Amino acid sequence: MSDVIQWAAMTPEQRDRLVAEKIMSWQPVMCKAADPDINRYTWLEWNDDSQWCTWCGVRETWASGNEIEHRALPHPAYTQSMDSAWQVLQEMVRRHNKDGRTKDFMQFAENMLEVGGWDSSDAWSEIYPAHEIFTMAAKWTPGRICIAALKAVDVDLEAQ
Repeated sequence: MSDVIQWAAMTPEQRDRLVAEKIMSWQPVMCKAADPDINRYTWLEWNDDSQWCTWCGVRETWASGNEIEHRALPHPAYTQSMDSAWQVLQEMVRRHNKDGRTKDFMQFAENMLEVGGWDSSDAWSEIYPAHEIFTMAAKWTPGRICIAALKAVDVDLEAQ
């Protein structure tokens, strides 16, 4: 049995990488400019105080005197950006539609409802469910979307 992952103890970058690997099947891809057959200067931009690679984003100031060392392309900031978190939500829907992974999707949906504080026993929610749905959805932060997705794919995670 694996250890429980302590979400609160992780840095934002560690959280993003966990989501990238477990949900989005992300694998590191090296910068094109690191290929010795490609003119690495093709990808560089300059200004008065620095140079940077437009492909991998690495930056170096002129004052440092260092050459740019290209790196793997970064994964999106899934737990920090709603735009990126929305990709996670779309991936969970895509998995359900493509593979029929109903169990994962239903668990994800239940996790999202739980995160939003859904209470179907409330009479108001039965009379006007849209109010409850939008109130619940407004509580969806990038981190909460990612936690719900990770738990749905059986990542042993302690989020409190």
